[in-house]
Amino acid sequence: MLEVDRPNRLVTTFSAVWDDTVKDDPPARVTWELSPAGKQSTRVSVLFDDFPSENATFRSVQGGLSAILSGLKTLVETREPLAIAS
Repeated sequence: MLEVDRPNRLVTTFSAVWDDTVKDDPPARVTWELSPAGKQSTRVSVLFDDFPSENATFRSVQGGLSAILSGLKTLVETREPLAIAS
C-alpha cells in the first residue's frame, strides 16, 4: 500500500502477472476513493495513474474494471459472489 486514509482513500499498486504479454509492464498506481452518496449509499471512485495506454496490461484490463466493481458491489450487498454466466 502506498497511502491509507481510512475510511476515505486507499492507494495501492497493480501489477499484472497472468501471462507473458504483461509480465514486463511496470506497476500502475490505483487510487480508491469512498465518499457519501446520499444517506445510505457510498460512491466508489477508482483512478489508475502511471498506466500508459500503450502497454499490454492496459489493453488487457480495459473495460474489465466495471465487472470487478459490479462483483464487489454484489458481494458487499448480498454477502454472495456475483454469479457469472459462462
